[in-house]
Amino acid sequence: MVVNIVKSVLKRGGRTLVLGSSLMFAIILISPIILLDGYSWLRSNLGQNFVRSYIEKQAEDYGYRLDMDGFHYNLDGDIYVKHLDVYDEIGLLVRVNSVKLGVDIQALIDGELDTNFSAHDFELSNRKEASSAYLLSGVSGHVNALLDNVVAGNVGVKAMYRGGVVAANSKFSLLNGSLDLSALSVFAPDFKLSGDVSIGLEHLLARGNLSGQLDSLSFYQHLIGGGHDLEKAVFDIDLGVKDDKQNITIGAQVRSYSNKGFFVSVRDIALKAEVLGSMLRIESLNARDFEDGSFQVSGDMDVVSGLIDLSLKAKDFHAPKGDMADGVIQVDLNFKGEGEAYVLSGNIYPDKINITLPERFTQAIPEINIETPTQRKNGMPDTGLNITLDIVVDAPKQIFVRGWGLDAEFGGKVEIRGAASDPEFEGGLKLLRGRYSEFGKDFKVAKANINFSGHVPPNPKFDVLVETQMGDILLRVGISGNALKPKIKFSSVPALPEDEVLAHILFGEGMGNLSPFQAIQLAQTLQRFTGKGGGSSGFDPVGILRSTTGLDDLRFNADAAGNATIGAGKHLSDKVYLEVEAGSAEGSGSANLEIELTPNITLESEIGQDARGGAGIFWNWDY
Repeated sequence: MVVNIVKSVLKRGGRTLVLGSSLMFAIILISPIILLDGYSWLRSNLGQNFVRSYIEKQAEDYGYRLDMDGFHYNLDGDIYVKHLDVYDEIGLLVRVNSVKLGVDIQALIDGELDTNFSAHDFELSNRKEASSAYLLSGVSGHVNALLDNVVAGNVGVKAMYRGGVVAANSKFSLLNGSLDLSALSVFAPDFKLSGDVSIGLEHLLARGNLSGQLDSLSFYQHLIGGGHDLEKAVFDIDLGVKDDKQNITIGAQVRSYSNKGFFVSVRDIALKAEVLGSMLRIESLNARDFEDGSFQVSGDMDVVSGLIDLSLKAKDFHAPKGDMADGVIQVDLNFKGEGEAYVLSGNIYPDKINITLPERFTQAIPEINIETPTQRKNGMPDTGLNITLDIVVDAPKQIFVRGWGLDAEFGGKVEIRGAASDPEFEGGLKLLRGRYSEFGKDFKVAKANINFSGHVPPNPKFDVLVETQMGDILLRVGISGNALKPKIKFSSVPALPEDEVLAHILFGEGMGNLSPFQAIQLAQTLQRFTGKGGGSSGFDPVGILRSTTGLDDLRFNADAAGNATIGAGKHLSDKVYLEVEAGSAEGSGSANLEIELTPNITLESEIGQDARGGAGIFWNWDY
């Protein structure tokens, strides 16, 4: 969309200025006819048709066609057109209703131009049809100038646009094919611009400098698409000519910008760019996240041909935090293409991702608003570009998933391919280490996989099975479904009803031996997992302590004899993991050090409280 708008400005904007000037001077050239031939001739239909034909011919000489309905003027120098359509070789350019142009004849005789212009509606074209999105209402303008060797004076224009005031004022002079604008000021909602510009009308090349400020994008969402949130952008623009082409140097600083639809939230944005002809070169576009990460873009864009070659890099960049996930990523992407076909490719390397699952299976979970691919596509701004994705998210470790009693570290790889409007996710994460702690007991994790398959949104599917042996019964808890619609199932070997399995897990005995108080506890637990109990995730002191200390793992346990143990784990580096455990029972403390020698070979050493230890080398191969 932005590319198309820029194209339109480059192709059509300059000629619009020339057209306005030509119509103005057409009125000036008609004035001697009024003085020489008398007013009586101008009252006739012949005079009306002559003036109209003269204006149309002036426009035609500049490549425009005027379609005027209800043309009329009076002897005071006022021209009125009920409806005016302006066309160029592409199609409809401008549509104006109730046009009034007044020329002070006496001032003209004295060598001064004093002209007022007004229109009820001024509608710019959007391709082949006029668009209400670009409708100016209550347009009025005034030009006052001395007519000598140099045409010089003041011009002011004011209009209403979607309830906001748009105004422009400037001093101007016209000499030897050059239009000079000084003390130029433009105001619009949340926007201001000022500076001095000199425009060569023959080739429409400008020299000068401009500076401005944009405080918000909220007023312009209908033009650029929704979801953009900007806070205070200031910019400076230097205009020049290089190799007979328009040369523009741009410097800008933005306090912050975010777009939830594109998962972007940055601050301290600094832009350095240059435009030469139709080529935009981004020397540097730097930004920071709201912690310690940085983001950088550089490359070239041709706004006429659509050629794009951009590099996007991020270091220690914090992805926008959500209710379920946050993390730090490294990014190395390229965006290339031409015309309307583009490819976004490269790699994303998550350093550490925390996924928090809801602790309670409330009825609110299934009611979470999940966008379908069609809904998401309809809600995204139409860029007019065909973007294909070829991105690999490579996370060999430190993908932490916590919640539902699960505390585990995963690693794996996910590929994102297909159209950007409806991407496909393929891949998965496998368990590296972890446990399931619930109901006061630790369970062995028999399997744990997080699989990605399908389209947006990337709602991963879980396949987790944990188990614990109690006497001659193997008790199991299975977690399945996706992150937004989780399912939990209790089973056993030999097979028992779910409430019976849960009774054994909670109290170590069957339903028939429960006390009334235990039965109430069992009912409350079942409510929690069936969604009938409601409530929030509650206070999580272990999670708070783990976050405060910076540990990757923290746990507390107690056995049937009341002996308590505490365990803590921390990644000392990408390849070294330390785990320490201490207990109240005699000789229960230990430390374990795990070192990744290669992606397939791991060295593990363990030392107990009694200083006895051991070590081993482990080899694994995924196939």
